[in-house]
This record gives sequence, structure tokens and C-alpha cells, in this order.
Amino acid sequence: MRPPPKGVPVSVGAATAPRASPSDDSARASGMAVNIGAAATWSAASQQSSRSDLTGHDRLFGAANAFEDSLYVLPADADERARLHMQHVVIRSLFGGNFHTPQRELFANEEACAKILDVGCGTGSWCIDMAKQFPHAPVTGVDLVSYEHAELPRNVTFELGNVLEGLRFSDRTFDFVYQRLLVLALPKESVTSVIKELIRVTKPGGYIQLHEKGTEEDEERVASGPASVLFNSAIAALEARGVDPTLGLEDVRGLVRIVPVRINIHLPKVTDVEKFGWNGPIGQLFLADMRKFFNGMKPFLLKALDVTEETFSQLIEDALQQCKSELIYAKYYVAFGQVAR
Repeated sequence: MRPPPKGVPVSVGAATAPRASPSDDSARASGMAVNIGAAATWSAASQQSSRSDLTGHDRLFGAANAFEDSLYVLPADADERARLHMQHVVIRSLFGGNFHTPQRELFANEEACAKILDVGCGTGSWCIDMAKQFPHAPVTGVDLVSYEHAELPRNVTFELGNVLEGLRFSDRTFDFVYQRLLVLALPKESVTSVIKELIRVTKPGGYIQLHEKGTEEDEERVASGPASVLFNSAIAALEARGVDPTLGLEDVRGLVRIVPVRINIHLPKVTDVEKFGWNGPIGQLFLADMRKFFNGMKPFLLKALDVTEETFSQLIEDALQQCKSELIYAKYYVAFGQVAR
């Protein structure tokens, strides 16, 4: 994350995501965020991970007992569920919708029955949105953990699965495959094989859409202040676990070119939170998302920083205040590609 250069517009890239109108997602953001507590419960909430680096912490880490070796550093509990839904609302609002491929008519066609897959679906907020918007399109979400929902659209299904071990679906199954912000769970050396797996399960003529944070080429680490300490410590903690947090969409697009399957990648849209204003509804949600994110990484960051929990909590608040005062921002990309017919 970095402050915008003086005199230079904040929005960059081949295309900029449209601003959501006041009556659209940004206006609904606060209300949607409030109602997430009872939306889903983690089905294995009583099973505590035994990973030694998390001993003494009261949040549930690790992706259920079947996947305790997951690289993912964030917990799987009610607070993380709330954060993931909050993040969904922010990203949907920033980019003006849940998808950007030219498939709206296909998804809405009752006879076509287009199949949609979300890899790394988390709590399933995106899947549920898509299922409600397109009731004739079967939507499947796959993740390491399973969430129970009080009520679901009839056309949505959630399954346990690990893309690193291969998806259970047959070749050429889905018309649209979606993956968002999964780099924190992927070792760098596995990204090419993951892209191949997404292509494998996509029908010829179908689309893959990737949503990731910007790469280090796009942004500089914050030079000084509490934000610098917090962000750079988080990056170091992730790198120590074998995760490359700078592996954003540009890297993915480059890797797609070396995959021996023809796929045409469209230039990404680029957006950032700051253009909506840190004090607006979306900016406030993003700050809340960041607060929960860093608190979720607390076991790793306490060790890396060697500070007390009280000092750590204050560091987060000071860092977020610096984000607001210096207009520090992060870039997020969305790109999609069509698998050759």
C-alpha cells in the first residue's frame, strides 16, 4: 500500500472500475455488513487446530482438521466469517458487480443452465449473490472449510475441496470459473498448476475470472510510520510461511501465458479504495476489514514483532489512522480469460 503521488490521479490501469451509485451496493454496504453474524456457522467450530505456532490463542486456525497443513494464516471462526463477507461487499461495490465476463444473457437463460464455480469460496457470499441473481444457473462453491447457512437459494451447493490437490470435477464442466484473493493460500510454485486446474474444469468457450491484489511492481511498501511496521511485518510473516503476498494478478497473467492451453486474457480493470473516500461507507468497511485481517494474523505478528497484545492493538489503530491521514491505498485487479473453443 502507498500514498498517491502528489498531482497524480489515484485511478490507474487499462480501465477503471465504475463508481457504484448511492442507490447501489455502496449505499447498502453498512446494512449488509450488520446482518452477517447469523448468516453462517462453521461446521467444525469446536475443533481446535493443534498447530504449534498457534498455541495459546483462542481463535480457530487452520482449515479444519483435514487440512491443518494449509498455508492460510487466517482463522476460521465467526470474526473471520464477518470479515470475509465485509470484504465481499467492498469488492463488489468497488468493481460494480460480481462478474465482468460477457455472460449475463447466458447466466439468465433458463434453458442454458450455465454452470458456475467459485474456487476458494470462503463463506459463500459471492456464490449466494450469484445464485440469487441467476436462479437458473447452478452455482458451486469449493473451499477447505464448510459453513452452515440458515437458508440458501436452491441452485447453490458448497463442497469441501483443495485446489492444490485437484478439483473433483470432470474436464470441461463449468461455463464460468471464479477465483478471488487466493494468493495468501497458495505457495508460489503451485500457481501455474492451479491455473491449469481452473482451465481443465472450464468448458471450451467458457470464462475464468481472477480477482487479486496488486503486485509489488504496482505499489511500494509504505516508507515509514506504524503502517510501514504493520504491513511489512505481515508481508515478512507470510513469506516465512512460503506465501508470496505480492503474487498478484499481473504475475498470474504472466503465468497463464506459459500454460500450454490456449486462453485469451483481457486487460484488467483496476480500482482502489481511496477514490471512494476513507470516510465513506466503502472506505469505512475497508478499514474494518483491515482491522479484522491484522487481528486475524495476530499469533504470527505478535511473534514477528515481539510486542504485547496491547501494543499490537494500538499499532493496528495507529496504522489505520495513518491510512486515512495519508490516503494510503491498495490496488485490486480483476481480469478474465476465455478458454479456446
